[in-house]
Amino acid sequence: MILILFVLAALGFFYHRVLDTHGRARTIGSWATGLVIVISVCAIAANDAWHFGMHEATTTTSTALVGKTVVKHVIGTNGKVAAYGYTTAAGQQKAVPSLTTTTKLNRGASTATLITRTTRLKFNSKFAAVMYAGSGLDGKLIAKHITLNLPTSWQIVNK
Repeated sequence: MILILFVLAALGFFYHRVLDTHGRARTIGSWATGLVIVISVCAIAANDAWHFGMHEATTTTSTALVGKTVVKHVIGTNGKVAAYGYTTAAGQQKAVPSLTTTTKLNRGASTATLITRTTRLKFNSKFAAVMYAGSGLDGKLIAKHITLNLPTSWQIVNK
C-alpha cells in the first residue's frame, strides 16, 4: 500500500508541477505531494533497514522426548557444529543448524524435554499491516533456539 501511495503522490506531484496553472493551489499541491513522496521513501527505507512498524514476537514450546537415545551428526571438519536427531511422541525429528537456528544440548535434567524458542516478526498495528501489505515480512523467522534437556541416563550416539 505504501508503494501505491508513493506512486499516487508522484503522479500528483507531476500534475501540480507540470499541468496545473500557476497560483496558490499549485504551490500547496506541490509541497503536499512532495512531502508524501519523502515520507513514503523514508518509511520504506526504515522498514527495510530496521523493520519499522514491526516487533519481534517470541513463542516458547516444550515437548517431551521419548526413546533413550539422541543421535549427534557432526557437521564440518572442526566438530563445533552438530545436527541432532531425536524422537518426540509425534515422531522422529531432526534439529539442523542454519543461519537462524541454534541447537544446544544440556545434560543432567530430571526429564527429557525439547524446548523450542521461536522469534518472528509481527506488525505493530493494523495500519502498519495495511501499509506494508505484500512485503512478506509478517511472520518472517528471525531466530530459532532449540534446547535438548537430557537426563544422564540417556545415550548420545555420534555419527
